[in-house]
Amino acid sequence: MQSTFNSSSLRPHLSHLALSGEYSAKEDIYRFLEDSFDKIRCEHPHASCIPSPWPSADVLRELTWKSSGQFIFASTTVKYVGRDPHQLPNFRLDIIHRLQPPKNEKDMPYAELNSLYHHVLSNVDNIEAVKLVLGTLIVVNPNLYGNDDGMDSTDKMDKWLFWQPGESEACLGQPASLIKCNASGKIRILYSSLSDFLLDPS
Repeated sequence: MQSTFNSSSLRPHLSHLALSGEYSAKEDIYRFLEDSFDKIRCEHPHASCIPSPWPSADVLRELTWKSSGQFIFASTTVKYVGRDPHQLPNFRLDIIHRLQPPKNEKDMPYAELNSLYHHVLSNVDNIEAVKLVLGTLIVVNPNLYGNDDGMDSTDKMDKWLFWQPGESEACLGQPASLIKCNASGKIRILYSSLSDFLLDPS
């Protein structure tokens, strides 16, 4: 679909329309997290064992940043933290922050999100090439969201991997819902939680 809209025959007849150039979901996501954790703290069966204040503003800011403007991450976090009446929500939030190990292998905070990432990546034809690009972006590049010194463009990526010009752009066509490659060749991972998924051995 994206390649069709980017074709040379259609491009002159199309223009990009941002539905709201001023809207940023960060503030709404922060407020959603804050309200949801307040509700958990008040309504959980073990509410008296949850420290106050909880969680800290720093934790809320970090979760907001990891949401990358998408409510799915924030919603999944809240569901995981508050859904089990037999476990302390603050303990489950510590699992998300890797301050505590999960109690068992089935206790996966982002199982739904991980299955989404797995589904997208398992349908990529040239997954080895995509893994090389992702590995370079996440491990080699010091900043996932672009840096003048980093591997944040298809030109730099092709040179770094000793590929022909255009190879990295071509391999990023299928996982376009996870990695954006704009008209000028700038590469951006759309979800910061994708790196957690890829770097987690489990």
